[in-house]
Amino acid sequence: FPSHDTDSCKLSLDGHIFDRDNKEELPFTIIILLPENLFVTSDEHGAYSFHKVCPGKHSIVLSHANCKPDTLAIQIDQLVQHKDFYLAHAATNLNEIKVEHLKAEHDPNLGGRHIHNLDIITHQASSLASIAENLNGVRNLNSGANIQKPILNGLSGSRLQIVQDGIRLESQQWGQDHAPEWVASDVSGMYILRGPQTLTMGPDAFGNILMVEPPSLPVDKQITGQFGLAYASVNQKLAAKTAFSGYFSKKRNIGFHLNASYSKAGNTKTPDYYQKNTGFREVNVSASLHYTLKNAKLILGYKSFIQKTGILASSHIGNLTDLNNAIESDTPFETAGFTYFIDRPYQSILHQTAFFKAHIPLNVKNHIHFQYAYQNNRRDEFDKLRGASTSIAANSFYLQTHQISAEWDREAKIHTHVTGIQSTIQVNDFGGAYFIPKYTYGQIGIFNIEKWTYKKWDLQAGIRYDFRNFLVHQLQANNDTNINAQYHGISGSLAVYYHFTNHLTLSFESGRSWRAPNAVELYSRGLHHGAASIENGNPNLNAETAWFFSIQNVFTQGNRHFLDFQFYYRYYPNFNYLQPLPNLVLTVRGAFPSFEYKQTNAHVYGLNAQYSVQLPLGFFQSLNLQYIRAIQVQSKEEIPFTPPARLSYAIGWKYLSDARIQNASISVKLEYTSTQNRVNYNTEIKAPPKAFTLLSLDAHLQTLIAKQKITFAIQCNNMLNTKYRDYLNRWRYFTDEAGANVQLSVFIPLTIKS
Repeated sequence: FPSHDTDSCKLSLDGHIFDRDNKEELPFTIIILLPENLFVTSDEHGAYSFHKVCPGKHSIVLSHANCKPDTLAIQIDQLVQHKDFYLAHAATNLNEIKVEHLKAEHDPNLGGRHIHNLDIITHQASSLASIAENLNGVRNLNSGANIQKPILNGLSGSRLQIVQDGIRLESQQWGQDHAPEWVASDVSGMYILRGPQTLTMGPDAFGNILMVEPPSLPVDKQITGQFGLAYASVNQKLAAKTAFSGYFSKKRNIGFHLNASYSKAGNTKTPDYYQKNTGFREVNVSASLHYTLKNAKLILGYKSFIQKTGILASSHIGNLTDLNNAIESDTPFETAGFTYFIDRPYQSILHQTAFFKAHIPLNVKNHIHFQYAYQNNRRDEFDKLRGASTSIAANSFYLQTHQISAEWDREAKIHTHVTGIQSTIQVNDFGGAYFIPKYTYGQIGIFNIEKWTYKKWDLQAGIRYDFRNFLVHQLQANNDTNINAQYHGISGSLAVYYHFTNHLTLSFESGRSWRAPNAVELYSRGLHHGAASIENGNPNLNAETAWFFSIQNVFTQGNRHFLDFQFYYRYYPNFNYLQPLPNLVLTVRGAFPSFEYKQTNAHVYGLNAQYSVQLPLGFFQSLNLQYIRAIQVQSKEEIPFTPPARLSYAIGWKYLSDARIQNASISVKLEYTSTQNRVNYNTEIKAPPKAFTLLSLDAHLQTLIAKQKITFAIQCNNMLNTKYRDYLNRWRYFTDEAGANVQLSVFIPLTIKS
């Protein structure tokens, strides 16, 4: 039986609840932990967590409306213990279980919705960046249909960290047109991490991190697999992925993951024409080995991202007259029919990651976490052919990053401590034409986070100090220059969470963020290939700081109501941004729009709201709102590339699951995006596009065919084939957005060895 000594009841238990038959997450499962009589309801992604658990033997009671209830025994003896449970599917619905006088638990750092595995497998034809837009506050900054970088609450680039499998993705030093090289075949979910906990990932997250989760090892099988196929009509995209995971022996102490995917697409179709040279090829591979020795866990892994992506032919133009005509025209300077062939200009990308992780419990109350990661990025950029060999890139970038971190988690009498240290060494080199210089930077950061829980209150506080040293070898007209730039700063955050009821949580966060300017902001000079623009850095930029606060309200009532409302405000004494310049520039590589980096005082504020409700007879509806302002203090002008307001409404119907069909639903969504009419029109190369409204459809189901579970999905984006341009697309000067796009996908889970 559990020991009820107050000092020892500091353990935590978390995990997911899955359907044993289809391996999908089970939302809104009732979980009761005995004998403490604690209860929680799993969220919409099947996740649950208990805190302040006593060590010893426990019983877990599980109940879900579509599954058979179950009671299992579990031994809890780790400070943070992870355990997934599987429930067998029931052919008939069970009566709702009434739970009274039980305490509910909450995870304050993970406010809002998650994107879970069902979202990933039913949208295989979409990019991960497009799927991430379902998270509250997320948009995308695009360079065409294939280069997408997420924006969260108006922040992107180095201000928004993307962390896959616990590793911060690099290459963002190369600028706004360099999308994250995330390995799509190794993703099972995404969520936004908020609060002081973000300080563990770096100083420049500004209170929000986009977390990308890897798949977990199977719970009740030795070896499992999966296979998926997808198709998209707008660019004839074909995609396939496969994955295998499991254990080498019945002891289950050595596990493995293997993932691979391939996709290719041709020219993208707008309502009136094909965008010439907009196809891509992509290959993802990942592998990891998991070893458990007593309570220690070791992980060794490798990921590879390989992509060749075409750059819109009409964005690279030879003279100023043609460029002016192309910007003013309603159709691109060059169009073509459909083809998978990728011609110049194009980019060739290789991103490799190797990592090692160790989780070592010193005792029940003390744990050490260690991680080392190596990232190797190479990007070759090929201009339109002008007398040069087709095998020679106009630009080549080489970026190597070493990241090492160690954390010490310990339980004290009344609260939890997390202390850690991180260090990064990054080396950048280039070949061909100059855009950013060779440089080496070293960074070291130390942090401490404290967490208190008392009755309905959660309090978290964190502080972090960072030092960064830049050694830059910059090319000049007359002679080269070596620059040694140093930056250091303090970041801090305080968050308070109050749980009014089991369903309603109000949170308040305030603090200070600090970020050193990156290489492209400081030292860029020349053609930014993917964005088809001339960009000039500003070596006089100071480190960027922000004072911020946010209020968030999350309300969940079973599967009937969900509300996530967030208001945020940030004041930047020195905000770095990319300013369009009115004059076009002619170079030996062609004629292009031009931009330069500037710094200003700025207010950034906005609100995000998501609301969904379950209606009678299986119907449901949802409403989403995003509104943001980013205003320069002196001029009162809007900062360029601030997302315009967006409002969407969806209504749908969900089939009540039976023995053969689960997770079946169909919905239609109407989405309105306003025009960004607050910018300075005198500095805009082309006036911001008009507001637009899009209609889309989303449907999927899981069914049994010859005793094999299969998931089918169909989406149709821009159903009405609306002609429009998006302010957040860097190619909006040259082309319309994609037209109607029908996406089909099928997903098959496999049990190879029970």
